[in-house]
Amino acid sequence: MKKGMRIIAYLIAVVMILTGLFGWGSSEVQAAVKKETMTSAQKMPFQKNRKKAFDTPSGYVIGESVFDRNEVKGVVKEGETVYEMETTLAVPHGVSMWPLVNYNKTDDEEYNASIEDLTSDFQITKDGEPVEFYQYDDQISEFDENDQRVSQMKLNDYVDGYVTSYIANAILNSGTYKFTITLPKEVTKGARIYFLTTGVTLNDKYISLNRQNTKEEAIKLKVPRDGYDDKLLIGIFQQGSSNTFWYKFTLPAKRYVIFSTEGMQFTEDTAFDLTLYQPDGTTKVYHSDPNYNSTSEDNGDGWYWTGAGIKRRLEKGTYYVKLQATKDVDGYYFAGVDLRGPASPNVTYWAIGKRIVKGTAEEGSRAYAVINKKTYKAAKKTDSKGKFSIKIPNVKAGTKIKVYIKDAAGVKSYSTEVVVRKIPKAPTATLYKKGTKTIRGRALAYGTVKIVYNGKTYRKEANWNNRFTIKTKDTLKSGKKFRISVTDESGNVSKTRTYKIK
Repeated sequence: MKKGMRIIAYLIAVVMILTGLFGWGSSEVQAAVKKETMTSAQKMPFQKNRKKAFDTPSGYVIGESVFDRNEVKGVVKEGETVYEMETTLAVPHGVSMWPLVNYNKTDDEEYNASIEDLTSDFQITKDGEPVEFYQYDDQISEFDENDQRVSQMKLNDYVDGYVTSYIANAILNSGTYKFTITLPKEVTKGARIYFLTTGVTLNDKYISLNRQNTKEEAIKLKVPRDGYDDKLLIGIFQQGSSNTFWYKFTLPAKRYVIFSTEGMQFTEDTAFDLTLYQPDGTTKVYHSDPNYNSTSEDNGDGWYWTGAGIKRRLEKGTYYVKLQATKDVDGYYFAGVDLRGPASPNVTYWAIGKRIVKGTAEEGSRAYAVINKKTYKAAKKTDSKGKFSIKIPNVKAGTKIKVYIKDAAGVKSYSTEVVVRKIPKAPTATLYKKGTKTIRGRALAYGTVKIVYNGKTYRKEANWNNRFTIKTKDTLKSGKKFRISVTDESGNVSKTRTYKIK
């Protein structure tokens, strides 16, 4: 299940990227107050040709309409030491940022040597207050402690201005953020800035953002719910919060349930837990099943996978699901929930001329038959064994009958379609020698052949090639007779033939 959910997650991410919903470029991300007037030529959020000059001024406003990422290429002018960028997020985002500084070099080798080991500072602020994030390296060089939560990150000078190294990961709620790169005072000749951002929008038309809640505030999930077609559930984990999310759903009958979850977090320790409670609200049905509860796995950029899942058949009733971070972490989870609707009915009898349709379905449901655009309803709901019967008018061979049910909550199943058939031809016995116990012959393919001999009844399904072989308990005797007929899958019974053993 974990692998399946991961594949689904990656596919969703790709779709969101290609549709412009993934990252800072979504339509909900609006530019903040501009610090200075900039022409369109100065705004360079995404350049496929990275050889283009660095000329974006400080005060750059992130939030242009781009695909999966924003790419800022700017300059710190000679004599200045600060480069600022700003954006306003209308909704929460999970963000990865790659800040890079390349100090300008001169003909003065002494100056160049004096600055090559100096580091710049990268900082995020909101309303003037520092915002903490997780520092990570992409294996070009390493921090003393990877995945460390910090409010400021040190950036080395890079000679190659197109190689990124350090990553800053964060969950950013809605609001206006400022990203500042500060050069050391010894760097007086300016620098080039490269700042790449990418991430996931945590609330849009594809996903529904859920807030932390209590059991009493549990979010009600509709039944049925298709985890592949319906909105994904998203919840945000943040340090200093309870990081607990509750859901509930009511099954009108015994149903198969899948609750598959994946978490993305910024630390490698497994910190994700899922519990399913019985209708009494306290007894646990499931908790941290080792078959589905994964250990953390590095995604290669400071994001770690973790997850859990439920996959089983449950009795009718109201169930509670609790998702919780077991450690004080930052990250988010998404859940694909598959709460099945009623299964399509199994139609077992619709013989021509009998004016009735029979079958089995979910207990407590009501069956319906649609014939020539008219609907006929079963007089009673299905019994404890799921049996139903629907009275219908007389119909001709070739008529299509669609049968569906509605469960106790009124949810409609998919239809099962059958076709009224002609009465099958009586089977032919081709081998029935005296002194043997074998009768062979030909009959309707897959029809049930019935033979009555010496007071005993034998039944056997004919194969795809219309042939059948039936073994009798009693030896076939000369002068004795046996009767033979066949019944098709709709319940139609052929005429009976009688054979005399010679």
